[in-house]
Amino acid sequence: MHVYQFYSTLGSNTWVNVDLTASAGGPLDWFCDGFQITSFADRGMQSVFYVASDANPHMLFSGSGTWSDTYLSGGLPIFPAGTPLTSFPFCIQ
Repeated sequence: MHVYQFYSTLGSNTWVNVDLTASAGGPLDWFCDGFQITSFADRGMQSVFYVASDANPHMLFSGSGTWSDTYLSGGLPIFPAGTPLTSFPFCIQ
């Protein structure tokens, strides 16, 4: 499966569909057991976290319109199927 972003700009009646997995070059399939995905947006930075089929957590992120993929565990499988995820924004002012 792919991770998608659906959005509409303020004042627009049109929805945009973006395939974040393909844009960021992330793994194409992830655990369907519980849909392990969470996200947040903070100060122009958008982040989506999910567990890929290799049991590794990934972060898809964008601050400038270009999406990137990051392995968060250094390649070590640490999340069994069904592990819940959560996220929160953290700002240092």
